[in-house]
Amino acid sequence: MKEIMEEYSTTFFSCVTEWPREIRDDIYKLYAYLRVVDEMVEGIDSDKDFKEWRVVIEQFHEVSDKYQFDGQWLLDFHEAMFTDLIKKEHTMVSMLEYCKGSSESVGCMMARILGAPPEADYYARCLGRAYQIINFV
Repeated sequence: MKEIMEEYSTTFFSCVTEWPREIRDDIYKLYAYLRVVDEMVEGIDSDKDFKEWRVVIEQFHEVSDKYQFDGQWLLDFHEAMFTDLIKKEHTMVSMLEYCKGSSESVGCMMARILGAPPEADYYARCLGRAYQIINFV
């Protein structure tokens, strides 16, 4: 899982290396899952061989169970990924709806891994949305 993050997100990978091992490993598993789903939606790069997808998915479910990710976060994330299959341009409203799943829900997942209480969800969503909007820009 570490290798997937290291390859696709060098900046985030550099930040994660400083966290405790258990947290770091769970973040690698989360990121690997998010990346694999995104690759499935966007189409596989012919240079990439994701034979380990099944392992990535299984490990994500372990992390999801461990931190008791809200089912709505998972639904929102998968709906956003489905949106990538059918929508290529966004209005401001559709972009914010897309962010709900593509980044706000991920912010909540990260908050749980980092030990934040449910009261932090609003802020985790805002930070996730900010990261996504910056990514768009």
